[in-house]
Amino acid sequence: MFRPSSLAAIALLAVMAFFGGTALAAAPASSLEASKPLPPLSSGGARPVQIFDVAAGQVVRTLANSAEFQAVARQWLHDVQGMSPNFTPDDRCGYVFRIPLKEVRKVQLEKAGFEVQEVFLFYCRGKEPEMLAFDLKNKPYLLRVNTDLRPFLALAGFEPKS
Repeated sequence: MFRPSSLAAIALLAVMAFFGGTALAAAPASSLEASKPLPPLSSGGARPVQIFDVAAGQVVRTLANSAEFQAVARQWLHDVQGMSPNFTPDDRCGYVFRIPLKEVRKVQLEKAGFEVQEVFLFYCRGKEPEMLAFDLKNKPYLLRVNTDLRPFLALAGFEPKS
């Protein structure tokens, strides 16, 4: 069963711990602030792609946010299957891949749609990847995604240890 309040709390804490200092890391203090969209990325794509090693507790790779990474993120969003009923990140999950988007992208679910500016893909060996995305009001969405991670891993020059 999907429990948004507890899963959202886990996801938000994970993002804050993993990628502190991003615009998404600070939850708005009031509902008025929550209604403001995030500032757009600069045309230069100032925010980088990052790979976070959960076990090590740190970012292990930071990469320039190229057109190729933007294409990978668009594919991930295209491959969304719906809400994730079993989102369970823990220290045994290997990595979180973060790609800030240069343009706002629409995600369409069966009953709703929303726009995102950044995606976080949770990779745990032996499990289907799961995605965390925030809408423009910082509401978290935990998503099932059926995607091939090989293009991202090849582009990043990264081989997961776990």
